[in-house]
Amino acid sequence: MDFFITGLPRSRTAWLANFFTSGSVFCWHDLLRTKKPCDLDQYESLPGVAHYGDSDSALLLCAEQVQRLHPDAHWVVVHRPAKACEKSFRDYFGKHPYPGVTEENVEFAFRMVTDKLVETVNTLKPANVLHVQFDELNDVRVMRDIWHWCVGDLRFPVERFKLLNQLRVNVMPEKFEIC
Repeated sequence: MDFFITGLPRSRTAWLANFFTSGSVFCWHDLLRTKKPCDLDQYESLPGVAHYGDSDSALLLCAEQVQRLHPDAHWVVVHRPAKACEKSFRDYFGKHPYPGVTEENVEFAFRMVTDKLVETVNTLKPANVLHVQFDELNDVRVMRDIWHWCVGDLRFPVERFKLLNQLRVNVMPEKFEIC
């Protein structure tokens, strides 16, 4: 994997995975929900794809292991206040139930992943991490910086950014199957 994007749940990781799946770049979303960190390399063999990433809040739970397996990978950490993430989570998943998530465990889960975010940030090599604010993800200049941080000099897909930003496109990975 060339890059990893993480942040608290509801920090736009699905949108970023969608954005980064363009041309010769493919970015998984929530791959660690079904796979172990040591299995990530087997997902680097799609035809015509030169750069791979995973945009996943679950990276917070195994960042040290992923770093050991991918020591040169670039990381993007999206920062969004935990209370805003929790509110968005409750608003969205109140209408679209998420397997295994109950009202009782949402607050506990957010406390746990908030602590894991701090821990993850402290374990990442500073030279390998780019920090961005959630509210800046609508800015084409910020997205251009993130793009080049993750995949180098590949042409920035400005039209894709504009389209996805306008449509607020998201991804629900359980709805898709790779053939």
